[in-house]
Amino acid sequence: MPEMKWLDRAENIMKSIAEAMLIFIMLSVCYDVVMRYLFNNPTLWVQEVSEYLLFWLCFLAGAWVLSMDGHVRMGIVVQNLSPKNQNIMNIVTCVLGIIYCAFLVYSGSNWAWSALQRHDLFSNVTQWPVTPIVVAMPIGALFFIPEFVRKLLGSVKFLQTAGQTSGNKA
Repeated sequence: MPEMKWLDRAENIMKSIAEAMLIFIMLSVCYDVVMRYLFNNPTLWVQEVSEYLLFWLCFLAGAWVLSMDGHVRMGIVVQNLSPKNQNIMNIVTCVLGIIYCAFLVYSGSNWAWSALQRHDLFSNVTQWPVTPIVVAMPIGALFFIPEFVRKLLGSVKFLQTAGQTSGNKA
């Protein structure tokens, strides 16, 4: 796969932020359980903050997970394909992923922008503003796109070298 050091650095930073968020979620939920069941004094913010951080966490760590081939795939189908057909399937998947992520960037940006203009708030106890939460979608999807492009280029390069190799044998 083509080397993109800037992308690797950005994905590692975003993964580290996501890890910190996950640790915070874990500790705050434990705190809430102790406060609720030992002191009969539940918190109002833990559940909501955890939900919002989980939203961010998915989009922050998603591109890194993609770079590690950690996303769910239909392994039983892919394993039974030839390397050439696996790469063709990967190219199709990457193209569809790029299109979908471009849509997420576009629609998520529109959602965040309109929420910012209208000063939208979530209708819950804390009434957090919508924009800082939903802006995770276009930011995260923006980092998926170059990762899909990197995977796409790697599969195309594989097919090109496989074609050259089979062409030399003839």
